[in-house]
Amino acid sequence: MNNNNVRIVRGTITDATASPGKLIRCSVMGIEDEEIDDVELFGDHGSSAVPDDDSECIAVQFGHRTIVIAGADRRIAPSMSKGDVAIHTDANQYIIIKKTGGIDIRTSGVVTVYAAQIKLGDDTLLPVVNGVVTPECACSYAGKHVQGSATVMAKG
Repeated sequence: MNNNNVRIVRGTITDATASPGKLIRCSVMGIEDEEIDDVELFGDHGSSAVPDDDSECIAVQFGHRTIVIAGADRRIAPSMSKGDVAIHTDANQYIIIKKTGGIDIRTSGVVTVYAAQIKLGDDTLLPVVNGVVTPECACSYAGKHVQGSATVMAKG
């Protein structure tokens, strides 16, 4: 390939790996069974992801260098409405910021927040007891915790 030529490659990602402080690298299998190894995977500033094998991608090839500029895995996208923004995994875990307001968080695990203090929208500061932010549970009825509800606690 001539160094002045730019080529767009559509394909799937394989063997993505990440090392702390390094760019994520992967292989790309083009739609015509062309394999390109040692490809840099670029993401948006402040976000990183190591995609699953067979995630779709668009790569730009110039000279002897190839970089993946976009990737997606439509197999795992959560249900969203127009204008919503999501961060999600293939384990049906997600955070969806709703265009209409609100944030949906789904996980089968624990949500941990590290903060010295938590401030609610009405400027209420939640109390700290033994270094742990402990909000009053708003999920109670007749002085008892409502089964299936959760209390958020943040470690300071």
